[in-house]
Amino acid sequence: MTAGYKGPSKSFIVVLLLLIFLTLTVAAKLYLDDSFSDFVLSDFVESFLSKSPEPAVLPADIMEDGELMQALNNLALEDSRILTLLENSEEIPEPLLLLLVKNPEARDFVLAYPQYKNDNTVVEIKKAELSSGIPYFLQWDSRWGYKKYGSCVLGVTGCGPTCLSMLAVGLTGNLEASPSAIAAFSESRGYYVKGSGTCWELMTKGAESFGLSCKEIFLDEAAMVSELSLGHPLIISLGSGDFTQDGHFIVVSSYENGMFTIKDPNSPAKSAEGWYFDTLAPQINNIWSFEAA
Repeated sequence: MTAGYKGPSKSFIVVLLLLIFLTLTVAAKLYLDDSFSDFVLSDFVESFLSKSPEPAVLPADIMEDGELMQALNNLALEDSRILTLLENSEEIPEPLLLLLVKNPEARDFVLAYPQYKNDNTVVEIKKAELSSGIPYFLQWDSRWGYKKYGSCVLGVTGCGPTCLSMLAVGLTGNLEASPSAIAAFSESRGYYVKGSGTCWELMTKGAESFGLSCKEIFLDEAAMVSELSLGHPLIISLGSGDFTQDGHFIVVSSYENGMFTIKDPNSPAKSAEGWYFDTLAPQINNIWSFEAA
């Protein structure tokens, strides 16, 4: 004797109700917001292309206007030059004011912005800067830091091009591969993504245009040390941590006594420190190794 049909199981009913709920939720969202599908698609595409945010300082919405002005006023009490700057603060891009607050090392660079904001002097890199192998460039070097890149100036948004410039100049001897030259190239090829920054493609396809061969490596201390021992410096993409609360690129140039030597285009102080793998690893989004092609 066979058992008769007892109707759908409880698990089937639960799954069915869940599907109905999700369908109604999506339908309601589409009805309330005509731009929903476009928004999701554009965000997904931009995220896929850019992979990693790059700006070296906090975005403007991290600090409220009142907080920013209070911080600037506090700094003005110890440096009268900042008071002069504040008198014309409406002419200073807000990300530069944030750089002034967040990074004391870049203070002189920001204070000189009104003087050099329209400077079109040709950038010159000297051979003497190659004496130590891979040169150390700051994104807020006055030679190129005031030149526009993406949403602001290289001094704020240019850590990616500056890192690639260090390796292009150091590995190939091409003195024309300045941070500003690579930044202009990056924008022309669409490697700067509005709202995100420099996309990872600059480090791969973009590097080829400057005589470099690039390969992605695993997040592994032994792999990093192996590449460095072959004379292959690294560029790493970083997330929130010791270097940024948004996204950042730095160069890793050597390894000694269990610590990595870095070249942070936004901080000479951090570049003077040695860094353990265990400190860097949780902050690393991606790693590339480079050599002359």
